[in-house]
Amino acid sequence: MMAIYRWLILAVIGAATLMPASARASSAEERNQIERIKLSLRQATLIQTMTSSACLTMGGFDAKSASNAALDDLDTFKTVLAAFHAGHEWLGLLPETDVAVLAQVSDVDAVWNRYRPAVEQLVAGDHHTVVISQLLSQTATIAEASNALAAAFITHYGSQTVERDLGRALEEAARHMMLSQRVVKEMCYAHFGLGGADLPAELRRTIQTLDAGFTELSEGSPRVPAPPNARVKRNLRTAALFWDKVKSVAEPLANGETVTEADLQKALKMNKSVLKQLNQALESYLVGL
Repeated sequence: MMAIYRWLILAVIGAATLMPASARASSAEERNQIERIKLSLRQATLIQTMTSSACLTMGGFDAKSASNAALDDLDTFKTVLAAFHAGHEWLGLLPETDVAVLAQVSDVDAVWNRYRPAVEQLVAGDHHTVVISQLLSQTATIAEASNALAAAFITHYGSQTVERDLGRALEEAARHMMLSQRVVKEMCYAHFGLGGADLPAELRRTIQTLDAGFTELSEGSPRVPAPPNARVKRNLRTAALFWDKVKSVAEPLANGETVTEADLQKALKMNKSVLKQLNQALESYLVGL
């Protein structure tokens, strides 16, 4: 049996050696382009999850677990952002050479360097109002910058790897992932009395945007194409079912009411399932690439 495995390995190595250099380069470049798009689409969601985790840490709600989650997301975001510059073998990214793309990545890096210290300080226990204000003011900025970079990657690389309609669907699905985590952040702020008087209205708008987005993604619209396969439909349908359970806790908070920590904990658990299904939907859109 081991001899068969060795033979297979040698055959694969031999095939790779015999493959023309141009073909190997093309294959590596295509993988680089697809992986850049995939990773960039998840960056804004990481911002929202680490922000909500930082809020839970401040509120003392499962603080140790929330703190670890925030630091894990921070490390992932930082690693991927650096890889957009210099490449990363394990992530399948080549070093970037396009000057315009490098400039856009540097723009995100500059915003990130203003946001990141607030997360680190809050997780470390510094709950000063200045730090909280910095987190609140910078979250939307870095999330929007991350979304803009993903859209730029789709535009820059997509002509070779992603059709235009698919690109729009990917952007909307990724935006929905981000919103599904932003709603948790806003629920956390509302529960612990952070974020100011405008927060309930912001939470209400996020809920309405998520409801409308699920409908648009599931049924299609002039702006976003309908799901291209049964896997996407199934993932979106399941995500919507979990979202309804999250919404049952989010709506009272949006109306200025209080909820129990048990209800909030249940909503957080359900929202992890929302994110899981939306993430699988994103992968399902990319089947065949």
